Amino acid sequence: MHTPMHILAISGSLRTESTNAKLLRAAAAMASDDAVTLSTALAALPHFNPDHDTENSVPSPAVAEWRASVADADALLISTPEYAHGVPGSLKNALDWLVSSPAIIDKPAGILNASARATYADTSLRETLRVMSARIIPAASVTIPLDGRRLSTDEMLADPEIVHALRGALDALRDAMRAP
Repeated sequence: MHTPMHILAISGSLRTESTNAKLLRAAAAMASDDAVTLSTALAALPHFNPDHDTENSVPSPAVAEWRASVADADALLISTPEYAHGVPGSLKNALDWLVSSPAIIDKPAGILNASARATYADTSLRETLRVMSARIIPAASVTIPLDGRRLSTDEMLADPEIVHALRGALDALRDAMRAP
């Protein structure tokens, strides 16, 4: 018997029908009694400005909600495209808003890479999360080479290789929560 887990799924793409968002929706559909919630916070966050993130300032409601959603999650599952050999600005901005917050410290994180060609963003995201003291779970961080196949969420759920990779990532996050 396992305790249900809450995973916050974060797509680095703001596009509603992005491959990354669809991949996270497929993970959510497979999560059985675990709750996987796809965050929509990235589009609402203001540009990061350290002047607005001090002991004497109050972050915007969007920032406060973002930090609370990360803090309340048992684990993170991130899937992001690669733009110009890097992490999309919206995802980096969201992570910057977590730098002065304890919300991400020691938080188990899995990284889904939807393209075998997208190695720069994956490497950069891993480094950013490491520096922020998130706990990257290697078995939950996998490349699922969709490489422009434009599958729907249902088509992803019908593909045994994708299902196997997503199941492995979810199981690895669950195992990480059980570890001391």
